[in-house]
Amino acid sequence: MQAANRLQKALRSSTALTFGAWQMLPGSNQARTIARCGFDWICVDTEHGNIDDGAMHEAVAAIAACGVSPIVRIAANEGWMVKRNFRLWIVIAMVSDVPQGALDSGAHGIIVPLLETAEDAKKLVRSAKFPPMGNRGLGSPFAMGNIGDPSMAEYLQQANDSLVTIVQIETKEALENVSAITDMVALPAAMAASLRAAKG
Repeated sequence: MQAANRLQKALRSSTALTFGAWQMLPGSNQARTIARCGFDWICVDTEHGNIDDGAMHEAVAAIAACGVSPIVRIAANEGWMVKRNFRLWIVIAMVSDVPQGALDSGAHGIIVPLLETAEDAKKLVRSAKFPPMGNRGLGSPFAMGNIGDPSMAEYLQQANDSLVTIVQIETKEALENVSAITDMVALPAAMAASLRAAKG
């Protein structure tokens, strides 16, 4: 499973150098075209992009089929966006087009915006990790097929260590708490965004 995650392999290499792209418009053909350009990863942007739940699932599968790591930027640090709780999804899907279940789609990782405190990071870990580290449940048949096709047991055993979690540091409060945030999540990467506005 780790061998299939190109971003994770790059981050764990001696250089930690990786090259990726951003997909903001829906379409599996677009996702495949970008994936064939030599990138290690592609971010499927469901925060600011025009990508709904169905388009996110299609893009993740198309990118993974090309041997590239699909990473989903979710709209907020909400457990139902990180993973999918089916009972909750039925209710939310009726009233919202917000993409859900990034990890259940088979994404190799997630980017989470606007974490500001260690408590926010703790909430993220609970949603993104299987027990004993978190409370993510397993129910999606898609996750295994997009990350090297491990068995369900292998996926459960390896997912906590194999999937990448990246947080965006976007506010003054987050910048002041960056050490506590990254310590809590044991992050391979943190992304500073819009810090000029945060410092103002």
